[in-house]
Amino acid sequence: MRANPLLREYLRGLAGSGRAHQDYLLYLFLQAVVLFIWWPKDTLPEALAAAQTPNTLLAAVLAAGAAVSWFAARTGAEEVLLPGQNGLRDWAAATPLPLGKLLRGYVAGHLVHTGALVALSLPLVLCAFTVSGGEWRALAASLLAIVFMATFFRLAAASIYLAIGQHRATALVCTRALVLATYLITAVTLAPASHLILASNLLRNAAALPDVLAPSAGVFMAFHLLACVVLLGLLHRQLAGVRRLRASAEGVVPSG
Repeated sequence: MRANPLLREYLRGLAGSGRAHQDYLLYLFLQAVVLFIWWPKDTLPEALAAAQTPNTLLAAVLAAGAAVSWFAARTGAEEVLLPGQNGLRDWAAATPLPLGKLLRGYVAGHLVHTGALVALSLPLVLCAFTVSGGEWRALAASLLAIVFMATFFRLAAASIYLAIGQHRATALVCTRALVLATYLITAVTLAPASHLILASNLLRNAAALPDVLAPSAGVFMAFHLLACVVLLGLLHRQLAGVRRLRASAEGVVPSG
């Protein structure tokens, strides 16, 4: 995997500077605003008298999840790319790289990129953790769930872009609608797949953590893993179509 050119491209892009970095800086600012709003306003004696844990950590984790997911969808739709990064269609059309290796590098690079984004949000989350308290395992599971969710949005947005990317405005609207609709539908009708519900269960039920952690986090991650496998199969088919179009135009046999 270390020799995969897509992964090397991601690593070079993360080491540079460009619009992608500037855009996430704005998202970090919005997360800081959420942290400020949900920071406990009561004095320590008032908080102890109320006997209620502040929701600051939950708000910070949900804000980080929304920011990373929104950014993943935008990068999947190639609205914003790292410095020097090429689009998925360009890799498929202009290189003989086998599609399996191409997708493995794409996912590996995405995971590295997403890990970097979560790390950038981590100081704000840890600030919230200092006032809300809680279990480290619950916090770790909530953050890991963000990676699974962002991967789903990244692959789904990439599939949308490959299908209708020539209609740029429509593709961007569909990508944004995907994120908003997924958040709404899962929270209302499909709770096991909702990061809102998962984080709330994990971070607000510390006393019941052994009973909550395994089923809630396990179902969430299994659901998204299955969805990502399906999306990878769809992307492979779409990229094979790109290869066939290139082959028919050039009169060569495509490699898959």
